[in-house]
Amino acid sequence: MMSANPRHTAHSARARYWLQTRLLTVLLLAFWAALVFGTLFFARELATIDFFGWNLSFYMLAQGLTLSFVLILAVYSVGMRWIAYRYGKD
Repeated sequence: MMSANPRHTAHSARARYWLQTRLLTVLLLAFWAALVFGTLFFARELATIDFFGWNLSFYMLAQGLTLSFVLILAVYSVGMRWIAYRYGKD
């Protein structure tokens, strides 16, 4: 009976680590692109909605997208920390 090749096991763990890292990055980039595109594409419709006395399109472009970028960075940081912990890369 043959034992598992440690080099093969390490390679597959590394491949899973990078697969999950790329998946998290692609998902967050897609979310970012959808936010930017959606806000710009629907700016006229969003301008009819008032939000704290400002047009929602102005608020989203001036403040909302900036806050969403910070949220995306926080999610990325927590996600990468979890992935690193899971694969012992602390």
